[in-house]
Amino acid sequence: MHANTPSDVPARLEALGLLGGLPRLALHAQVAAALQVVFQIRRTPQGRVLESICLLLPEGPDRLVTAVPAWVRGRGLGLAARALGNLIRSRDVPVPPILCEPWPGSAARSGAPT
Repeated sequence: MHANTPSDVPARLEALGLLGGLPRLALHAQVAAALQVVFQIRRTPQGRVLESICLLLPEGPDRLVTAVPAWVRGRGLGLAARALGNLIRSRDVPVPPILCEPWPGSAARSGAPT
């Protein structure tokens, strides 16, 4: 699917769902059940690069899916990084070390016991 940003993905899916007659809330329920990770790929003169990784997370009373950054090129970990690590771990896949590191300001970083 093409979207300019990961945050545009839910709207793109909504448009496709409406074409098929799927109500908005039903589409978001389907997306939340079937899709979890969005990889944003950018084309450069040198080739394609991974720009960001986001999780599609249901939020609010209607459980509408939102793209929440887990990692962004040039900025590092995002709010969904820990959830991405848990998702990977739940699939019995080795978790990349960056997702296992203590978060800035956490007890482990300050020297307190974990």
